[in-house]
Amino acid sequence: MHVKTLLAEVGRRIFFSVAGLMVICCIASSVAVAAEPTENAVKVAYLYNFALFVDWPSDTWTDNDETFNVCILGVNTFGRALDSLRGKTIKTREVSVVQINTAAEADQCQILFISQSERQQVLHIIEQVNRKPSLTISDMTNFVQSGGMIGLFTDEGRIQFEINKPAAEQAGLTISSHVLRLAKRRTP
Repeated sequence: MHVKTLLAEVGRRIFFSVAGLMVICCIASSVAVAAEPTENAVKVAYLYNFALFVDWPSDTWTDNDETFNVCILGVNTFGRALDSLRGKTIKTREVSVVQINTAAEADQCQILFISQSERQQVLHIIEQVNRKPSLTISDMTNFVQSGGMIGLFTDEGRIQFEINKPAAEQAGLTISSHVLRLAKRRTP
């Protein structure tokens, strides 16, 4: 009986992992077909979908009512594209978009998008947050090589991503193997 329950759970997880992977693939492919979504809308969709395929440490939230915070450090270049996150949930928590001004404020962030406006301080920022359970993402050049976790870049007119798996693991985050396989480049 216990084996059947275990197999059912494994089957359920595989189903939801594959279904989620299909969502990411659909978003990536529909971007080219849809009514010309903006680059920012695509990036916001990536932020949301990455969150669905990352596991945070069990002690990340201390209260069941806490929100899932997507934080923007630096100039918010997303504009109204972030509005698409309103009303969504991640890990059964309501999504909250938070503008922060310093890396010290990142304690509250599950996702920390570091704007290109912070390029001069990126090494210092990453040093401040590298052991905190914040998924660091940016679209600045060489972000992953600087110690960031997920770097967004454009290749052949499409937004792609690269992953620094060791940086995520150092922060206690686990990125799904499905997302790792979709990465254009990754650090082992």
